Amino acid sequence: MSGYNCVDELMRKLSAAVDSVESRAKAYTGKGPYRVLIDDLAEEHGLDRQYAPLLGAMLRERRPGMDVDVFEDEIMLYADTIHEPAFSIAPERAAKLLDSALDFIGEISIGFELYDILKNTVGMTDDEIKATGFELSEYFEEPEQGLYPQMEQGGMM
Repeated sequence: MSGYNCVDELMRKLSAAVDSVESRAKAYTGKGPYRVLIDDLAEEHGLDRQYAPLLGAMLRERRPGMDVDVFEDEIMLYADTIHEPAFSIAPERAAKLLDSALDFIGEISIGFELYDILKNTVGMTDDEIKATGFELSEYFEEPEQGLYPQMEQGGMM
């Protein structure tokens, strides 16, 4: 249907309304579902209220899994489905990625340079470095000595 100015204009208005609802719903921090009155939305975007079911369908299409209900007077979006789920990596996959990254670091670096990268860039402890199988114990830090020399009874050493 592209090529008809009235259809293109309607699609622009509907898309703008969906963008507006989605943006406001994401910013919503209240309890319960986010609600928008159909009359307010229609007035703000120059739409007829008869397009409310289409707006609901467009919201669902834009973000599959988002719960949207369209009622006579309002559209409701449910908070637990508004926000995109946090990206997560399965523990097994995370372990495999870590192993691959450490293998790569071990291939391009050796000796103190490798130790320095693992310790100061990656943030690993000496025990963690040892547990990964790297033979770098010669670079491990000694437990810190006190600031003052040991004192014998009766005076300094």
